[in-house]
Amino acid sequence: PLDLWVTPPFEPTIRGDYFYGRGVDDDKGGLLQAIHAVEAYLATSKALPVNIKFLLEGQEEIGSPNLENFLQLHKGGILAGADLALSADGGQMSATQPGINTGLRGAIALEVEVSTAGIDMHSGMKGGSVQNANHALVTLLSSLKDGKGTVTVKGFYDDVEDMSGEDKQDVAAFPFDIEAEQEALGVSGFMGEQGYNILEQRWYRPTLDIVGMWGGFTGAGIKTVIPRIATAKLSCRLVAKQHPDDITQKIKKHLEASAPPLSNVTVKVLGFRSHPWVSTKDTLGNQLAGQVLEQVMGTKPVYYRDGGTIPALAYFQQTLGLNSTIFGFGLGEKIHAPNERLLIKMYHMGRTAWVELLALLLFRKDLG
Repeated sequence: PLDLWVTPPFEPTIRGDYFYGRGVDDDKGGLLQAIHAVEAYLATSKALPVNIKFLLEGQEEIGSPNLENFLQLHKGGILAGADLALSADGGQMSATQPGINTGLRGAIALEVEVSTAGIDMHSGMKGGSVQNANHALVTLLSSLKDGKGTVTVKGFYDDVEDMSGEDKQDVAAFPFDIEAEQEALGVSGFMGEQGYNILEQRWYRPTLDIVGMWGGFTGAGIKTVIPRIATAKLSCRLVAKQHPDDITQKIKKHLEASAPPLSNVTVKVLGFRSHPWVSTKDTLGNQLAGQVLEQVMGTKPVYYRDGGTIPALAYFQQTLGLNSTIFGFGLGEKIHAPNERLLIKMYHMGRTAWVELLALLLFRKDLG
């Protein structure tokens, strides 16, 4: 909401130790750091240490629906011969603790509509004798999970892999302050799929969430009608080996087969779709990034995964055969929200780090 911004969101402002503005952290600040590093080389050396191609893609928040076709179209042309991909979309654990992200979840989204009549009905004259679309929708949605937080859709977990010993070590090594996060989020506690801790739930387990729902009269006051239609939006985050299309069809089949009595269920697939992405610690980009992060931040990076989604990384992997390294310097402060901010010293640290990373790439003899 615009009225919650202290300063205009699209006019970057400095207040205290921070830049404020929409996207200063996610992800305009990160993009500028990479661009400034290239500018610095061109201004001083008149040439770049390696060949660089920028790909600026602005549909990440809706699943990058056109990127895959673009990559397919140009993989034999302007994108041919690339050795690795670097993503400026990301951040660090804190201003003093670096980290390298080696995995992100994929995503799908659906809309389910339950209809029970041709018209809305008077809740006094007809109530108690007809199906209520809101009640039917609640019944349908409650069939998606059990009391332990487990998704009950048949086959939902078929391709989910067990955590490895190394995965568990990464979780244990991650500097996660539960109490600080609880206070920052304003929640009373945490809950999710039983048998897994918070980070395991976010990094290695898939989700199915209701992210929107409506039906009947939702304005101020009361209007005593029984609604004929009720609707919900669903979102899933997917982990390695799960395929977006497979999970979409399994959920659609479950919803259609679970229609409550005297109701019609319609499922629409929405555009937000992405494959999961997983990297390894020993890729060239991750190894060099680790050296640079230790140099500019003074301590070794931790390796971690993230529950979010960046569709481009999976597309680079699948379409171009490229490993990607996430190299960002935001701290995730109020991103996607009013008064988004970026610590100024992290911005300058990022610019320095990108210069150093390009310098290390210069000395790699195995790059074409």
